[in-house]
Amino acid sequence: MKLDEMESEELEGIGITDETLKSYLAWRCSVLLFSSTMILVQFIFQLLDTRDIESDPENELFWELWNSGGRALLLYIGPLATFVLFCTGGMSSYTWTNLKKSSRIIKIGVIASSVIPIIGAFIPLKQLLGPTGLNEDDESYLQWLFAMEYLAKALVLVFSVTSALVAGSLRTRGLLPNSIHCVGYLVTIAPILSLMVFLFVSALVQIKGDKFLTLGAVCRFLAPLVYVFRREDYLGKSSDDTEKKIDFNQKIVLSLNLTGLALIVLYV
Repeated sequence: MKLDEMESEELEGIGITDETLKSYLAWRCSVLLFSSTMILVQFIFQLLDTRDIESDPENELFWELWNSGGRALLLYIGPLATFVLFCTGGMSSYTWTNLKKSSRIIKIGVIASSVIPIIGAFIPLKQLLGPTGLNEDDESYLQWLFAMEYLAKALVLVFSVTSALVAGSLRTRGLLPNSIHCVGYLVTIAPILSLMVFLFVSALVQIKGDKFLTLGAVCRFLAPLVYVFRREDYLGKSSDDTEKKIDFNQKIVLSLNLTGLALIVLYV
């Protein structure tokens, strides 16, 4: 990425003269600015959706069940997480010349925006409800729905982390083909990822039983297990034959993931 004169002078003023590093920092800053802009757009749409949901007359009876704290939690916890991510993204782009500080800020933002939406999981539902007038069975049913919602959010978070760990292990293996550590991480994490997919989708299959959803879930479940069943290909020293086998494995994983995604889209 080509730097303009002002950016180049700013970096040289703090002792950064390597052209590759300067180009990387400028590119990273532009990505952060673009991402922050998109996150801001998402935040605005979330607020607009929240206003529509809150003002919809059809939801009037539903909102009467909650006290002010419960109502705020349901409506604004999502937009709050998005706003935190936007702020940290903007701060990270502002400190773009200091890679260590900028990276620390964006890490804090990602962690905070992931944790904020599940804060409600640690607050008992009874503290969020107003004088509902519901009988014990209806209130228990509402508690069950509330718990399932946060279980789904937690599974999505865990699924995202494990997917990132698998991708990171593969990338590390590409950079250090003879390293045994990244292969160990890959083979260990892959079954956990499959388990996360199973836990997340099995509930949907039971509730929304459909052949497309079931087949899609099976494909997504099997994809990470390819790394386990064909782990010998990753454990040996790097060679042309080994790399061909790994490329073939990656094609299998990609095919299973895409097939599963296509089947789930057909269900939707």
